[in-house]
Amino acid sequence: MIKVTLDTRSWKKIGTKLDRMASRVEIEGNRKAVNAATTPMLNAARQLVPKVTGTLRKSLAKRVKNQGKAVQGKIGGRRGTAGHRYLHLVEFGTSHSSPRPFLRPAFYQAEPESRRIYNATIGDFIQSAIRRERSRG
Repeated sequence: MIKVTLDTRSWKKIGTKLDRMASRVEIEGNRKAVNAATTPMLNAARQLVPKVTGTLRKSLAKRVKNQGKAVQGKIGGRRGTAGHRYLHLVEFGTSHSSPRPFLRPAFYQAEPESRRIYNATIGDFIQSAIRRERSRG
């Protein structure tokens, strides 16, 4: 007679490691990738700002926030600066001035490069998470 036993504790360990790795990639890796991907858009927006609004160019910044498990990257004026108060007026215009869009064109101009950077960054983070879990045993 052949007796076979299966130790399910090792399967639970593997499942735990995979869950931990997936969670880390989902939160930390996504934040790192979004942060890297917004940089080309910020640079493009700074180049496309109308020349007469130098304070607006200086006030442009990016902000990356966690929204639960989702990550959101925003480009806009830093709070407390003059650019933060009138950025929307330049982008969309007013009843007295025509719109001079720069954020939307910057998004469309930098989107392919941002996608490439996001994919490369998240791929690198996944590989490093796999190496980290392998080294832990």
